[in-house]
Amino acid sequence: MQGHMLYRGMKENGEWAMPCNHGTEFHKDWIFKHFKPDVAIGVGQWSYTPDIILHPQKWGVTPVPWLVADGWVANYHNEIGSLPLVLVTSDWVRKTYERDGVDTKNFEVAHIGFNTDVYRPISRLSPKIKTLKELLGIKEDELVLMTAGGDVTSKGAQEVFKALKKVNSEFKNWKYICKVWGGNSADDHFEDEMRLIDEIGPDARSRVIYLDGSFPHEFMPVFLNACDVYLAPSRLEGYGMIQVEAQACGKPVINTNLPTGVPEVSIDGETGITVPPRDSRALHEAVLKLIGNQGLRDRLGKNAKKRAEGQFRIGKFIDRIVEEIKLSVLQR
Repeated sequence: MQGHMLYRGMKENGEWAMPCNHGTEFHKDWIFKHFKPDVAIGVGQWSYTPDIILHPQKWGVTPVPWLVADGWVANYHNEIGSLPLVLVTSDWVRKTYERDGVDTKNFEVAHIGFNTDVYRPISRLSPKIKTLKELLGIKEDELVLMTAGGDVTSKGAQEVFKALKKVNSEFKNWKYICKVWGGNSADDHFEDEMRLIDEIGPDARSRVIYLDGSFPHEFMPVFLNACDVYLAPSRLEGYGMIQVEAQACGKPVINTNLPTGVPEVSIDGETGITVPPRDSRALHEAVLKLIGNQGLRDRLGKNAKKRAEGQFRIGKFIDRIVEEIKLSVLQR
């Protein structure tokens, strides 16, 4: 998705660009020989260095990696630190590489932007939203909470389940959509998540909608617009792209105050509410505050949309990426 948005933004801004998969060496060889790019922007983490740094260098093409963090940087410190420009998705990612011994003097933060034509508010009266809710068994008067992730435990879903156990004793008219992409991490937490769901109450399995699978990029705005509040009380978060997308759809977001990328995408009291990680009590209070006050939800949602469009529009970041490349790479 990060690479897809990069390419689309480049094309929309009139840049001369061509996409490829980082691991398809033959296709990349054809691009380097025929297209003859000045730079190769590679999306990934430090372990992708052979594909997104070393391979372009064999063809005399300057690599500009756009890196995320993966816990710790185990190798390729010199190869990364010696580059004229390295892009990272958040300042926390930069600090992670610095912490693990990489020279980050040429690192620049470049957030992942979104397409304002795709991610935008959709009326709850829209047939798109009505059909989605009908398929999920959500009634028109039910308030919808949502969390999405590769696995939802890292996104704070277990804390949400604990909070909903308390919420359920005070507010009954809710549904919670829990969307996972599947895989080993999601499978590892599945049984614990089901147990916590059952602890919410006897009807919890009908209130918590647990979805598994991958959705196309173009469908996610419809999906996000089905909720009233987006819940992202993450235990770990390198940036928070889904929070940006939810905000672009006009949804208030409950975030955690992790010292990672999250503070860069959300403002407590302005675009949503921030709570400590792994704190189901604070999360319970934040959820009750929002579901019990539509005026507050509307105000935070409008602020969230305005900030997302002003700060995270894809064209804005493409302009900056191109400018950084011109200054740091092409003029050398």
